[in-house]
Amino acid sequence: QQYAPHVPGGQRTVIRRHRSEAGHSDEEITSPRSGLLTERVAESTTDSLTLEQERGPFASYRRVLRRDGDHWEERTDYRLEIPWFGWLFAIPVRRWIGRRSPERRLWWAPPEALDQRQILVLGLLAAASMTSAFVNTIFTQTVAFAADDFGVGNTGIGVAGSIVRAGILITIPLAVAADRIGRRRVITTVAWAAPLITALGLVVGGQLADRRGRRGLIALTLPVATAGIWTSFSVGGSAMWVSAFAGGFLGGIAYPALAVYRAELFPTGNRGRAAGLLTVLALLGGIGGLLAAGTLLDSGWSYARVMGVLTAGQLVVVHVVWRYLPETARRDLDELNPVDALSPPASTQ
Repeated sequence: QQYAPHVPGGQRTVIRRHRSEAGHSDEEITSPRSGLLTERVAESTTDSLTLEQERGPFASYRRVLRRDGDHWEERTDYRLEIPWFGWLFAIPVRRWIGRRSPERRLWWAPPEALDQRQILVLGLLAAASMTSAFVNTIFTQTVAFAADDFGVGNTGIGVAGSIVRAGILITIPLAVAADRIGRRRVITTVAWAAPLITALGLVVGGQLADRRGRRGLIALTLPVATAGIWTSFSVGGSAMWVSAFAGGFLGGIAYPALAVYRAELFPTGNRGRAAGLLTVLALLGGIGGLLAAGTLLDSGWSYARVMGVLTAGQLVVVHVVWRYLPETARRDLDELNPVDALSPPASTQ
């Protein structure tokens, strides 16, 4: 079944010649690779070696080494199909394949090899998030202009933002339904329904978190990001732009580490329900913040003072994460949720 458009390019070939010399033994040249993928030996003779993909993102992969005197000739044939975004990875993947020692950590790839199905799912979710990001920014990008046209103050803007975000309450029954009747069925239904509802109402390191740990990353980046955002509301000129960029950038690093907890700390049977409840609580916090900010601004408070009060919530989050939540990086879900190992798998159809 075709879930995404075919990525043009087809089969690719990389040919290299390696010379056995001091510091680069035959074993180093011919050993199976790891990193972007995991190789296995498919065929081996005295003067040739064939390796294939054991686990990895390639639709097809075959690396053949043949001895030619004091050289090894290496030919790698591969096909990488990433829906929508394959063109972004074509050159980095080709350079990785052509390197002499490709096991060096890659900043643009996950710390563990993904298989083809995981690549497909990530590509589809990334494409879907583009439309979601567009819908989510329509209101915030236009509300100030609409407020000026209709003579609405900051309190009114806060109320409007609260109403828009209150629609997330529908995620509670949807999350419960996902646990009971299957996630794919619910996602398919919502994917079709959401654009229609939006049209009627007009109403975006993981790397670092997976490698270094989530708690330390959150404790480091979130307070600094909060300070940057507060500073951007307290100063003007270039300092405002620099602090806003720094706060947004570091906040973007902290967010995936925070978001992943909702999937890791709850057993499979209750994961959808827990995620929905957490989403609703987050939106309720946003509603309260918008209402409070608008009211305080209209009562004469400065933006710097209002943002200073709201930053207290971020510091509470840091305390809770550091004090009460476990470190989940590099730990299996079964280890974090032993109940999953004792229960039959839930339906995902």
